[in-house]
Amino acid sequence: MLSKFQKLSMKVQYIRMLEDNFAYVLYDEVTRKAAVVDPVEPEKVLEVIDKLNLDLNMILTTHHHWDHASGNNKILSLLKKSIPVYGGDENIQSLSKKLCHGDEIKLATMTIKALHTPCHTKGHICYFVEQKGNAPMCFTGDTLFIGKKFVAGCGRFFEGDASQMNNSLNVILKKLPMSTLIYPGHEYTLSNLKVSLLS
Repeated sequence: MLSKFQKLSMKVQYIRMLEDNFAYVLYDEVTRKAAVVDPVEPEKVLEVIDKLNLDLNMILTTHHHWDHASGNNKILSLLKKSIPVYGGDENIQSLSKKLCHGDEIKLATMTIKALHTPCHTKGHICYFVEQKGNAPMCFTGDTLFIGKKFVAGCGRFFEGDASQMNNSLNVILKKLPMSTLIYPGHEYTLSNLKVSLLS
């Protein structure tokens, strides 16, 4: 149990990328250690890192598509230091550590668990994050989308099939605690509604 004076330190800052993408900076408010999820526009990410006075320790890439992974090389060159690039697919730009389902990474007092959720791409990884005393979080990339008013959806089946998506959503992600905060890779609510209205 937390004392009433203990400060919860796990924070997330979302950053709008491109037209409808999101990158996220996950950080520990006490140690200032940070990870970035899908930094497709590195300059925007580093601006947030500088503004919040954070120490970027790792890149978490959900999948190899250009609108998620194509900023990896550039952010590494702009940083001028070596940090690991995690992901579940050899095709990810600058990948230094391939993750398998259940692999765990530590960031300060946070535990980041890789959840292999294939279908959108074969090596798609969702990142489930826990820290004692905080609501857990999951960065779902293009596997699961959550929009306004609880409108939800899933990514296109580029490298997988319905059976894999069913397993990713209704077996793997369904096991997450009900208190889990979901951070998707895109905001498609308006686009999805337009398609529905035209059908």
